[in-house]
Amino acid sequence: MDFYGVSAPWIEKKTGVKAHQIRNAKSKNTRINQDIYDAVEKLWPEHSYWFMTGKTLADCGQTSPVDEEVKEAQKRLDEAIKKQQSTSE
Repeated sequence: MDFYGVSAPWIEKKTGVKAHQIRNAKSKNTRINQDIYDAVEKLWPEHSYWFMTGKTLADCGQTSPVDEEVKEAQKRLDEAIKKQQSTSE
């Protein structure tokens, strides 16, 4: 689980789920249990449906971290285009 580059100890501090459980789930050494699902729901409610199903429901606000990265990249691109257009006028 590499959501937003946070560490297992950070997730443990925020949710109470032990860091070793998070690392095991991340490395696929164990099945993801309800504690992990609850931690994702608490920290990233907008990604909980995706985390459980692998699908998104953008119209309902349920996205994936990739969707967020794409949205941010598009925003940066739009800003760069506007800046370039304003300097060429």
